[in-house]
Amino acid sequence: PAQIIWLNLVTDGFMTLPLALEPKEEGLLSERLTKVPKYILSPSAVKRTVFMGTAIGLGTFFVFIQFLDAGIEKALTISMTTSAIFQWFNAWNCKNENKSIFSVNPLDNMSLVGATILVAVLQVLAVYHPLLQRFLHTVPLDAREWGYALAVSASVIVLEEVRKLFARRSVSRKHAYS
Repeated sequence: PAQIIWLNLVTDGFMTLPLALEPKEEGLLSERLTKVPKYILSPSAVKRTVFMGTAIGLGTFFVFIQFLDAGIEKALTISMTTSAIFQWFNAWNCKNENKSIFSVNPLDNMSLVGATILVAVLQVLAVYHPLLQRFLHTVPLDAREWGYALAVSASVIVLEEVRKLFARRSVSRKHAYS
Protein backbone atom coordinates (compact mmCIF):
# COMPACT_ATOMS: atom_id res chain seq x y z
CA PRO A 1 0.00 0.00 0.00
CA ALA A 2 2.81 2.45 0.80
CA GLN A 3 4.29 1.91 -2.66
CA ILE A 4 0.95 2.66 -4.33
CA ILE A 5 0.61 5.86 -2.31
CA TRP A 6 4.21 6.74 -3.23
CA LEU A 7 3.48 6.29 -6.95
CA ASN A 8 0.24 8.26 -6.79
CA LEU A 9 1.57 11.18 -4.78
CA VAL A 10 5.14 11.47 -5.98
CA THR A 11 5.20 10.28 -9.58
CA ASP A 12 1.69 11.17 -10.71
CA GLY A 13 1.41 14.36 -8.67
CA PHE A 14 4.71 15.90 -9.71
CA MET A 15 4.49 14.82 -13.35
CA THR A 16 0.93 15.93 -14.13
CA LEU A 17 1.09 19.48 -12.80
CA PRO A 18 3.77 20.65 -15.30
CA LEU A 19 1.63 19.39 -18.18
CA ALA A 20 -0.86 22.14 -17.32
CA LEU A 21 1.98 24.60 -18.00
CA GLU A 22 2.70 23.14 -21.44
CA PRO A 23 2.92 25.91 -24.06
CA LYS A 24 -0.12 26.05 -26.32
CA GLU A 25 0.08 24.27 -29.63
CA GLU A 26 0.41 26.40 -32.77
CA GLY A 27 -2.88 26.91 -34.55
CA LEU A 28 -4.87 25.52 -31.63
CA LEU A 29 -7.39 28.34 -31.63
CA SER A 30 -7.49 28.71 -35.42
CA GLU A 31 -9.15 25.32 -35.88
CA ARG A 32 -12.89 25.49 -36.12
CA LEU A 33 -14.90 23.39 -33.71
CA THR A 34 -17.30 21.25 -35.67
CA LYS A 35 -19.27 20.05 -32.70
CA VAL A 36 -19.32 20.98 -29.02
CA PRO A 37 -18.06 17.99 -27.02
CA LYS A 38 -20.51 16.69 -24.45
CA TYR A 39 -18.06 14.65 -22.41
CA ILE A 40 -15.13 15.69 -20.23
CA LEU A 41 -13.00 13.04 -21.94
CA SER A 42 -13.42 12.41 -25.63
CA PRO A 43 -13.87 8.82 -26.82
CA SER A 44 -10.34 8.93 -28.29
CA ALA A 45 -8.94 10.08 -24.91
CA VAL A 46 -10.71 7.20 -23.16
CA LYS A 47 -9.29 4.74 -25.72
CA ARG A 48 -5.76 6.13 -25.24
CA THR A 49 -6.12 5.94 -21.47
CA VAL A 50 -7.29 2.32 -21.57
CA PHE A 51 -4.60 1.38 -24.09
CA MET A 52 -1.74 3.02 -22.16
CA GLY A 53 -3.06 1.85 -18.80
CA THR A 54 -3.21 -1.71 -20.08
CA ALA A 55 0.31 -1.49 -21.52
CA ILE A 56 1.71 -0.02 -18.30
CA GLY A 57 -0.11 -2.58 -16.15
CA LEU A 58 1.01 -5.54 -18.26
CA GLY A 59 4.59 -4.25 -18.47
CA THR A 60 4.79 -3.77 -14.71
CA PHE A 61 3.28 -7.20 -14.07
CA PHE A 62 5.74 -8.75 -16.55
CA VAL A 63 8.68 -7.23 -14.64
CA PHE A 64 7.24 -8.39 -11.31
CA ILE A 65 6.96 -11.99 -12.58
CA GLN A 66 10.48 -11.87 -14.08
CA PHE A 67 12.00 -10.92 -10.71
CA LEU A 68 9.81 -12.96 -8.36
CA ASP A 69 12.47 -15.66 -8.06
CA ALA A 70 14.83 -13.01 -6.62
CA GLY A 71 12.41 -12.51 -3.71
CA ILE A 72 9.19 -10.62 -3.13
CA GLU A 73 10.94 -7.42 -1.98
CA LYS A 74 13.12 -7.33 -5.11
CA ALA A 75 10.11 -8.02 -7.34
CA LEU A 76 8.07 -5.30 -5.64
CA THR A 77 10.93 -2.80 -5.75
CA ILE A 78 11.67 -3.25 -9.44
CA SER A 79 8.00 -3.33 -10.43
CA MET A 80 7.34 -0.12 -8.45
CA THR A 81 10.35 1.48 -10.13
CA THR A 82 9.21 0.29 -13.55
CA SER A 83 5.75 1.71 -12.93
CA ALA A 84 7.28 5.04 -11.90
CA ILE A 85 9.45 5.18 -15.04
CA PHE A 86 6.43 4.29 -17.19
CA GLN A 87 4.71 7.37 -15.73
CA TRP A 88 7.70 9.60 -16.51
CA PHE A 89 7.75 8.48 -20.12
CA ASN A 90 3.98 8.70 -20.40
CA ALA A 91 4.00 12.31 -19.15
CA TRP A 92 6.46 13.19 -21.92
CA ASN A 93 4.22 11.37 -24.41
CA CYS A 94 1.39 13.69 -23.33
CA LYS A 95 3.22 16.87 -24.33
CA ASN A 96 1.40 16.76 -27.64
CA GLU A 97 -1.55 14.64 -28.71
CA ASN A 98 -0.39 14.03 -32.28
CA LYS A 99 3.22 15.15 -32.70
CA SER A 100 6.05 12.72 -32.08
CA ILE A 101 7.84 13.05 -28.77
CA PHE A 102 11.02 13.37 -30.85
CA SER A 103 9.71 16.40 -32.77
CA VAL A 104 8.78 18.61 -29.82
CA ASN A 105 11.29 20.77 -27.97
CA PRO A 106 11.91 19.15 -24.57
CA LEU A 107 13.11 22.47 -23.15
CA ASP A 108 9.94 24.45 -23.91
CA ASN A 109 8.47 23.26 -20.61
CA MET A 110 11.17 23.55 -17.98
CA SER A 111 8.63 22.64 -15.29
CA LEU A 112 8.30 19.19 -16.85
CA VAL A 113 12.09 18.86 -17.12
CA GLY A 114 12.42 19.85 -13.46
CA ALA A 115 9.62 17.52 -12.36
CA THR A 116 11.21 14.61 -14.22
CA ILE A 117 14.55 15.22 -12.51
CA LEU A 118 12.81 15.60 -9.13
CA VAL A 119 10.82 12.37 -9.37
CA ALA A 120 13.88 10.47 -10.65
CA VAL A 121 15.87 11.63 -7.61
CA LEU A 122 12.97 10.78 -5.29
CA GLN A 123 12.69 7.30 -6.83
CA VAL A 124 16.42 6.73 -6.35
CA LEU A 125 15.99 7.77 -2.71
CA ALA A 126 13.03 5.39 -2.38
CA VAL A 127 15.25 2.55 -3.52
CA TYR A 128 18.45 3.41 -1.60
CA HIS A 129 17.68 5.62 1.43
CA PRO A 130 17.34 3.48 4.59
CA LEU A 131 14.36 5.42 5.99
CA LEU A 132 12.43 5.23 2.72
CA GLN A 133 13.46 1.59 2.26
CA ARG A 134 11.93 0.80 5.65
CA PHE A 135 8.73 2.75 4.90
CA LEU A 136 8.30 1.50 1.31
CA HIS A 137 9.77 -2.00 1.82
CA THR A 138 12.27 -1.54 -1.00
CA VAL A 139 15.68 -3.08 -1.59
CA PRO A 140 18.59 -1.75 -3.66
CA LEU A 141 18.60 -2.34 -7.42
CA ASP A 142 21.78 -2.81 -9.42
CA ALA A 143 22.57 -1.10 -12.75
CA ARG A 144 21.31 -4.07 -14.78
CA GLU A 145 17.96 -3.99 -12.96
CA TRP A 146 17.61 -0.23 -13.55
CA GLY A 147 18.40 -0.83 -17.22
CA TYR A 148 15.77 -3.55 -17.38
CA ALA A 149 13.16 -1.25 -15.81
CA LEU A 150 14.08 1.54 -18.24
CA ALA A 151 13.94 -0.75 -21.27
CA VAL A 152 10.53 -2.19 -20.41
CA SER A 153 9.16 1.26 -19.56
CA ALA A 154 10.41 2.71 -22.85
CA SER A 155 7.89 0.45 -24.59
CA VAL A 156 5.23 3.06 -23.76
CA ILE A 157 7.08 5.54 -25.98
CA VAL A 158 7.14 3.07 -28.86
CA LEU A 159 3.44 2.26 -28.46
CA GLU A 160 2.45 5.93 -28.31
CA GLU A 161 4.65 6.81 -31.29
CA VAL A 162 2.87 4.13 -33.36
CA ARG A 163 -0.53 5.46 -32.21
CA LYS A 164 0.45 9.03 -33.08
CA LEU A 165 1.71 7.93 -36.50
CA PHE A 166 -1.66 6.35 -37.29
CA ALA A 167 -3.47 9.41 -35.91
CA ARG A 168 -1.44 11.73 -38.16
CA ARG A 169 -2.09 9.53 -41.20
CA SER A 170 -5.81 9.48 -40.41
CA VAL A 171 -5.92 13.28 -40.15
CA SER A 172 -3.96 13.73 -43.38
CA ARG A 173 -6.34 11.35 -45.20
CA LYS A 174 -9.33 13.34 -43.91
CA HIS A 175 -7.80 16.57 -45.17
CA ALA A 176 -7.00 14.98 -48.53
CA TYR A 177 -10.66 13.99 -49.01
CA SER A 178 -12.14 17.31 -47.88
